[in-house]
Amino acid sequence: MKGILILLMVLGHTYVAYKEYIYLFHMAVFFMISGYCWSEKHSKDAKSVGNYIIQKIVRLYIPFVLINIAYILLNNFFIDIGIYSNSPEFLILTSEAPVKQYLTEYYSVSQMIKGIIRTLCFAGGAARLCGATWFLSTIFMVSVFHCVFVWIIDKSKLHFNKTIVFSIIMVICLVWAWLVDCGIISSIGAFDRFPAAYATYVAGMLLKIISKNEKVNLLISFERKLTLFLSMIISFGLLVVFYFIGFHVELARAEITNPLGYLFVSVCGWILIMSLSIFFSRYKLSTKLFQFLGIRTIPILLFHTLAFKIVSFLYIKITDESMLLFASYPVIFITSEWIKYLYLLVGIIVPLVIYQIYFITKNGIKKKLKKSS
Repeated sequence: MKGILILLMVLGHTYVAYKEYIYLFHMAVFFMISGYCWSEKHSKDAKSVGNYIIQKIVRLYIPFVLINIAYILLNNFFIDIGIYSNSPEFLILTSEAPVKQYLTEYYSVSQMIKGIIRTLCFAGGAARLCGATWFLSTIFMVSVFHCVFVWIIDKSKLHFNKTIVFSIIMVICLVWAWLVDCGIISSIGAFDRFPAAYATYVAGMLLKIISKNEKVNLLISFERKLTLFLSMIISFGLLVVFYFIGFHVELARAEITNPLGYLFVSVCGWILIMSLSIFFSRYKLSTKLFQFLGIRTIPILLFHTLAFKIVSFLYIKITDESMLLFASYPVIFITSEWIKYLYLLVGIIVPLVIYQIYFITKNGIKKKLKKSS
């Protein structure tokens, strides 16, 4: 499921024609997967909670901080080579782009320090090239909060029905997310996205509980081909309906339009991606590829927008367009639709190559340290 979703994420960031369809569910399902995979063992005692938090710091917080700090420090260099632009002419050239383009100013040392501090606190501070890392900060907050919260509930020794408790919390978060979307409640950075993200995280937990119910399994069994195909067709069709009526979801900006609609399209997205995953696995269609991508989602998330610049540069050189367009974020919008798929290909392959270089270097250093010791 994560392998399919990371492809959809990169494709969505190319601003392909049906981007809004992908945005209806793709990031929400990522949070649902995390909730579905939650294990009670992480909150059984204080030591387990501590270990879990350390694990999330290593896997989520540190990559988020490092890549954002790197891009802050590289800001001035990126302006010099054209990845960012400080020329007013750039705004004129990109005035019709579907994404508002911004000029980037040279950072002073104090501005860099402020940006780093804001990054450490999940309050933003990095340039647009790091935009996709919002997911890391948000899933870190959601995961750590959930672990601590479950531990507190268990420690209280009050025999709560967790299904009921978390169902209520999900409803509260959906209302909270709607108030944020309406502008009635406002905060900064990842804190705005927290309620919508946590609502789908809890939805994933509840789906796991439902999936263990024998009556539900008898009624809805994906072992039956008809159920599998109907699940794909109906969930896809329902999402198409929401797409054509203009329902909008963009978790990066904490935009969910309507709480019930948001929950509905998230569940439809879950059913669609899950049934597709089962279909691919059952008929051995690209299963290894999706599994390969699914365990390498973080490097793809970190570097795909930077990798897009390779395609942008080649396009400019081939078409003899203005070099100012190189700063277009995340892609050059005057290109043909098929070039969006070239962006997708490069946005997947280049981060995997970077990750492989990192992996080989890391192992090489470890071997040298072992030999020296």
